Amino acid sequence: MIRGRKLLWSAIICVLAAVATASGQVSAQDGEWDFYFGYIHSHTSYSDGELTPEEAYAYARDVAGLDFLGITEHGYYMVENPHHWEALVEAAKSFTEPGRFVAFRGTEWTHGAGHISIIEAPEPCSRDVQVTFDDLIGWMSENKGIASFNHPQRNEQGNWDDFKYSLEGNKTIRLLEVGSGPYPGNTKYEASYVRALDRGWHLGAINSQDNHRADWGTATDARTGVVARALTREDLMEALRAMRTYSTEDKNVRVRFAAEGQWMGSTLPLGPAEFVIDVSDPDPGDAVEKAEVVSNRGTVIATLPGSGDEGASGVPFHRTLRITPKDGYNWYYLRIEQKDKDVVVTSPIWIKSRSDLLMADFRFDVPLAKKGATGHLRGDVVNLGAGPAPGTIVEFAAVADGQRMPIGAVKTDVGPGATVPVSLEWACPVSGDVTVVATVIDPSMPAYSENAYSIELHVLPEALPRVVVDEGHNNRASGFAGSFLDALASNGYEGVLCQGRITPESLRGTSILIIANPEPGIALTPTTFDESELAAVREFVTSGGSLVLAGSSDAEDPERDVDQLNAILTALGCSMRFSDDEVREKGEGSAFGSTATCILTADGERLLGPVSLPVRMSQGCSIADDAFGTLNASDGVVVLAVGADEACSVDTNGKGSWHAYTSRPVVCASEDVGKGRVVAMGAPLYSAYDFRPDLGNEEFMLKLVGWLGSR
Repeated sequence: MIRGRKLLWSAIICVLAAVATASGQVSAQDGEWDFYFGYIHSHTSYSDGELTPEEAYAYARDVAGLDFLGITEHGYYMVENPHHWEALVEAAKSFTEPGRFVAFRGTEWTHGAGHISIIEAPEPCSRDVQVTFDDLIGWMSENKGIASFNHPQRNEQGNWDDFKYSLEGNKTIRLLEVGSGPYPGNTKYEASYVRALDRGWHLGAINSQDNHRADWGTATDARTGVVARALTREDLMEALRAMRTYSTEDKNVRVRFAAEGQWMGSTLPLGPAEFVIDVSDPDPGDAVEKAEVVSNRGTVIATLPGSGDEGASGVPFHRTLRITPKDGYNWYYLRIEQKDKDVVVTSPIWIKSRSDLLMADFRFDVPLAKKGATGHLRGDVVNLGAGPAPGTIVEFAAVADGQRMPIGAVKTDVGPGATVPVSLEWACPVSGDVTVVATVIDPSMPAYSENAYSIELHVLPEALPRVVVDEGHNNRASGFAGSFLDALASNGYEGVLCQGRITPESLRGTSILIIANPEPGIALTPTTFDESELAAVREFVTSGGSLVLAGSSDAEDPERDVDQLNAILTALGCSMRFSDDEVREKGEGSAFGSTATCILTADGERLLGPVSLPVRMSQGCSIADDAFGTLNASDGVVVLAVGADEACSVDTNGKGSWHAYTSRPVVCASEDVGKGRVVAMGAPLYSAYDFRPDLGNEEFMLKLVGWLGSR
């Protein structure tokens, strides 16, 4: 790693415009800048880790080659053992050498609401003293320092009341761990980052290893990149507070993300902005695969592919992008994916609205929107300002076929820094594609009506389609579709089990046919599809029906394969294929019950709508193209969901054709065939094994059925 290397980036200076900046912001072209690498969250034996702070700082500096390290011992240990706190303070002071290494010291507030690290405060904090999140914020306001939200995993902690905005907290909590943890690898929390930003928090992106073993800086290559003028405590603190940071899984990639001459972490006035992206990595093999600009709700608004060695071996990756934001609350961060699949996420650049009010978590609270069915439009009005907003009005309207239909309005008072939920009962009077708009009207600007937020709905007709689930071929999940059928019935669908052959008669009046992979071995029903059944399925799809095929992994049973499903895809002329493999989390052994978290792609969210809980796939396979390569979106093919970054595909039984996905394997995709549509998913996500209240499988399946049924 090149440590503390000065970079002038002269090529950038000539293209960045000089503009007036808000107080506290510094120009991205203002002199030379350094890129430093380290992180601010780790432990030693002074709490529940190993060795001493002196040994940790020395290891991080001399073995791992870090420029800085923060040791943040669990606070209750420090309060109960003040001599350890004093020793930590002295160790940090003695190991800090300007220009060589900076040692930060701090504590981690560990609480059911979530964990927070605070560095460079004059004294330790503890959950036993600062009992609530508000107590901690009050303590931080008095003791300063810089705080970060740690490993924000929603199903493991409360995520600080789901990132409810705090006016005072936003001043001292400046960072969030987009990645964290050494074992078995770096865990990503980008979805939590998006949610925090959407709810009004201004947070810089960092990565930490949260070491509890003697491997500071060597557990993984994950780092926090910091852009500062010099390697001193004061300069790094200024950079962290200004959020000139990025989370990186690569140990030495240098990233510049700027707009109108201002670094990531800045807030710009409302108006068009020229964004500049520069990436440089000294190592071969670390070229940029793609750069994505991500905005509100995690929407990717621009994808900029790399070419050749751009971004690696000293070859620069340079792009510019002009963005004209709508008025309202807007943020933009940069996500870089390198050829080796390492991911970088930068801090955002905010473009300020004329109003301090925003709408967060705008939604329609029914799994499926149906014509005439009543639900509630819900959202949270957040006041980012220090002044009250009494008499705030939220106006709701629907737009369908170019016609605007007023729905109603809600009036409420929103205090300084407050979050106020609003809701309005509504039944959509039409079916089809409908846009619902919520306009937040600031009482201090009654004529200002541009602060608008929208959601897209696929509203189903009152008469819902018939869904047939095949259980006549010893299908996987046979006998375990009851919860799915109940969910269909409660949402107005007719759900039917087909326990015989698939024929034109059995499909009469059917809109959606679901077939799970036949299981091999001794069975009371056929385990293959004969030619007449293939012909019936082909006629059903080409005439306008929707077909959902659900695969299975090649684990557990060495004879299991996906040949029968691929025979159906071949008969239909599809370009998708089921891969004879197993999708699982990296480091997970091949065994019964291997699982993977599924994430909707941008296209998946656009077509189906967002899913509020994690979707889990058990014993599933990946989806490849017809040459068993990576399945990419193309004419008629849409990738709906992929495995999480920690997921990969593995050929467990050594048989059949498969594609090796090292990250984000495709697990659900659709393809138009004739007048119909085919969906391939890696496993029956409707199985009772995964149809649970703590998972999003039910919501996903209902939205998938709704999307297919609205054709």
